[in-house]
Amino acid sequence: KLLLAKSLAGADDIIADSVKQVLETEEYAARRESPAQKALLERLEREAYKNCRIIYAQIKDSGFEILGTEINFGAGDGDFPPLKLSAGGGEYRLIGKVDRADCTDTHIRIVDYKSGKVDAADSALFTGRKLQLYLYMAALKEGTGKKAAGVYYYPISDDFSEENLNLLKGNSLADEKVLLAQDKNISAENPVSVHLAVKFKAENGELKAAGNSLLSEEEFDAYVDYAKKVSEKALSEISEGKIELSPYREVCGYCEMSGICGYEEELCGKTRKVAAVGKDTICGAVKARGGEEEV
Repeated sequence: KLLLAKSLAGADDIIADSVKQVLETEEYAARRESPAQKALLERLEREAYKNCRIIYAQIKDSGFEILGTEINFGAGDGDFPPLKLSAGGGEYRLIGKVDRADCTDTHIRIVDYKSGKVDAADSALFTGRKLQLYLYMAALKEGTGKKAAGVYYYPISDDFSEENLNLLKGNSLADEKVLLAQDKNISAENPVSVHLAVKFKAENGELKAAGNSLLSEEEFDAYVDYAKKVSEKALSEISEGKIELSPYREVCGYCEMSGICGYEEELCGKTRKVAAVGKDTICGAVKARGGEEEV
C-alpha cells in the first residue's frame, strides 16, 4: 500500500494507519503499561515512520517499478523457479525469499532490509559470508531475463546521520542511464544522490558516475558467478562430509554451536583472514579458477 501511494501525504496516512494497527495488537498494547516499554514503543514508532518514508522515496524518486515484495523462488508455487546449483555430481535447487525487487524493462535491482550492522564490502562476498544478494540476483536474472542494476542492503534503524540517511548499501551497475533511473533527482546542478553511494560530476554537459561500488556488466556477472561457485563448493564439501574447522575472523562469536565444535581448543582461537579485497580479486578468482578460490 505504501509504495502505491500517490503523494508523501498519502504515504504518511498509510504509515500512520499501519503503525496504529500494529501497536494496538495485544502484544504491543500491554507494553504501554510500563514507562520503559512505552518509551521503547515510541522509539519503534519513530523508526517505522522514518524508514517507511525513505523506502517510499526510493521508489518515487526512481524510474524503477516494484516487481514484488517477499518474492519466492523455488518454494511450492513460487514466483520464479529455483536456482539450480551443481555439486558432487548432483543437482541442487536453492529456494529463497527476496524482500523487494524493482525493475525497468531491461534491468532489475534487489533490496534486502537489514536490522543491525550491514556489511556490503567485497570481502564479505569473497570470504563466503555474504552470498545472499548475489544468489538472489542469479535467481531473478534467470527468472526475468533482465540484467543486474544493483544489489543493496537497506539498514533498518533510527540511528541516522547526514552521511547515510537514505543510502542503499551495495554495488551498482556502472551505467549512467541505469543509475539516473534509480535516482531521478540527480542533475548537473544536484550531482549528489540521496539513495545511492555514487558520486556524479558533469563532463562536457554529461553526468559521469564514479565510486568504488560501481561494477561493469562483466564484473557484475562475475560477482554473481562467484557466489554460485562458492555455494557449489560448499555443497560439495558438505556432501563429502568435510567439516574441518576454518572460521573467518569473528564469525564464531555469532555461532550457537561454538561451545561444542572444539574451535577454541583445536585452533587456539586462530581464525582465517584475507588481505584487501577488490574487484580484481573476485573477478580474477572467477577467471582463473572458475570461482573455486578457497574461502
